[in-house]
Amino acid sequence: EMTGGILQGSGKLEILTSAIWTGGDINEGDTLLIAPFATLEIDGSQKDLNSTTLINNGLVNWNGDGRISLKNHAAIINNGNFYLNGDALLDYVIPDSGGSFINNDSLIKSGSGTSTIDAEFYQSGVIHVQSGKLRFERGNGIAIGGNLHIEPNAIAEFDERTFEIDSLHVSGGGIMNIRDAIFRLINNGLIIDNDGHAVFERNDFQLE
Repeated sequence: EMTGGILQGSGKLEILTSAIWTGGDINEGDTLLIAPFATLEIDGSQKDLNSTTLINNGLVNWNGDGRISLKNHAAIINNGNFYLNGDALLDYVIPDSGGSFINNDSLIKSGSGTSTIDAEFYQSGVIHVQSGKLRFERGNGIAIGGNLHIEPNAIAEFDERTFEIDSLHVSGGGIMNIRDAIFRLINNGLIIDNDGHAVFERNDFQLE
């Protein structure tokens, strides 16, 4: 269990069974790797991921209302299951060149409250909003595709930036809410299934 201090180094740290991150910063590392069938539990308030790539090939449970600040091109690459279970904030720290979240498998929002991804977001896997709200603020540099499934009474919200959309399938009984954002549709664009529901909240939204 990591409860405070700083973890840093130039090599690879691999979690083979389970670990808990409740405090402290991960700085100037190369790679933090979560092996298949391994689990990382994240709790607590403020933490930094700085100049490090976190690769999840297993399971991440982010619980509670904490913040992870991405600095100096830090990245989270999800190749497994990544759960956001509360009012979590993944924060792009602008003066420190921020970072990104790349979802290649399953990103799941569960529990109440709003989980916010304020990081460059790249998506080719599945986003499943089971409950509460999952909010995207930073936008992306490449197209968001894959599947977005929103359960009834849940919300997926896009705000503040430009999002390039290519072959994104929206389904479920919940709401996809596009607020003060630009949706740039390319190639196959946005596909809303029969049970999908998209809302353009502002009168001055842009759809390109």
